[in-house]
Amino acid sequence: MTSQLASVRATVVVDLAPAEAFDVFTTEIEAWYRRGAATLGRRGQDRVLRFERHLGGRVLSIRDDGRDGHTTEIGRITCW
Repeated sequence: MTSQLASVRATVVVDLAPAEAFDVFTTEIEAWYRRGAATLGRRGQDRVLRFERHLGGRVLSIRDDGRDGHTTEIGRITCW
Protein backbone atom coordinates (compact mmCIF):
# COMPACT_ATOMS: atom_id res chain seq x y z
CA MET A 1 0.00 0.00 0.00
CA THR A 2 1.26 3.48 -0.84
CA SER A 3 0.24 6.74 0.70
CA GLN A 4 0.07 10.13 -0.96
CA LEU A 5 0.87 13.44 0.64
CA ALA A 6 -1.91 15.99 0.63
CA SER A 7 -1.47 19.34 -1.05
CA VAL A 8 -3.20 22.58 -0.14
CA ARG A 9 -3.61 25.67 -2.26
CA ALA A 10 -5.44 28.86 -1.29
CA THR A 11 -5.83 32.28 -2.88
CA VAL A 12 -6.38 35.56 -1.05
CA VAL A 13 -6.54 38.98 -2.68
CA VAL A 14 -4.98 41.81 -0.63
CA ASP A 15 -4.31 45.47 -1.36
CA LEU A 16 -0.50 45.19 -1.16
CA ALA A 17 2.36 44.75 -3.59
CA PRO A 18 3.17 41.01 -3.93
CA ALA A 19 6.57 41.32 -2.21
CA GLU A 20 5.04 43.19 0.75
CA ALA A 21 2.16 40.71 1.04
CA PHE A 22 4.59 37.77 1.00
CA ASP A 23 6.75 39.42 3.66
CA VAL A 24 3.72 39.89 5.94
CA PHE A 25 2.56 36.31 5.25
CA THR A 26 5.89 34.81 6.29
CA THR A 27 6.97 37.12 9.13
CA GLU A 28 3.59 37.65 10.80
CA ILE A 29 2.20 34.13 10.55
CA GLU A 30 1.25 34.12 14.25
CA ALA A 31 -1.15 37.02 13.60
CA TRP A 32 -3.31 35.00 11.18
CA TYR A 33 -2.54 31.28 11.41
CA ARG A 34 -4.91 29.29 13.60
CA ARG A 35 -3.04 26.99 15.96
CA GLY A 36 -4.17 23.39 16.08
CA ALA A 37 -3.40 19.92 14.83
CA ALA A 38 -1.57 21.26 11.76
CA THR A 39 1.15 22.69 14.01
CA LEU A 40 1.75 19.21 15.40
CA GLY A 41 0.83 20.20 18.92
CA ARG A 42 -0.46 17.81 21.51
CA ARG A 43 -3.07 18.78 24.05
CA GLY A 44 -1.60 21.20 26.53
CA GLN A 45 1.39 21.87 24.29
CA ASP A 46 1.48 25.22 22.48
CA ARG A 47 3.39 25.35 19.22
CA VAL A 48 4.17 28.16 16.79
CA LEU A 49 5.08 28.11 13.11
CA ARG A 50 8.18 29.75 11.69
CA PHE A 51 9.63 30.03 8.19
CA GLU A 52 13.33 30.01 7.37
CA ARG A 53 12.95 32.70 4.76
CA HIS A 54 15.03 31.40 1.86
CA LEU A 55 15.01 28.76 -0.86
CA GLY A 56 15.60 25.39 0.81
CA GLY A 57 14.54 26.81 4.18
CA ARG A 58 12.38 24.87 6.58
CA VAL A 59 8.85 25.38 7.82
CA LEU A 60 9.10 24.69 11.54
CA SER A 61 6.70 23.83 14.33
CA ILE A 62 8.29 24.99 17.59
CA ARG A 63 7.13 24.23 21.13
CA ASP A 64 6.33 27.56 22.75
CA ASP A 65 5.78 26.68 26.40
CA GLY A 66 8.71 28.41 28.09
CA ARG A 67 10.75 25.22 28.35
CA ASP A 68 13.58 24.02 26.13
CA GLY A 69 11.93 24.53 22.72
CA HIS A 70 11.49 21.39 20.65
CA THR A 71 11.52 22.05 16.91
CA THR A 72 9.93 19.84 14.26
CA GLU A 73 10.43 20.37 10.54
CA ILE A 74 7.05 20.13 8.81
CA GLY A 75 8.03 21.33 5.35
CA ARG A 76 10.70 22.68 3.00
CA ILE A 77 10.59 25.80 0.90
CA THR A 78 11.04 24.71 -2.70
CA CYS A 79 10.30 28.05 -4.38
CA TRP A 80 11.00 31.52 -2.92
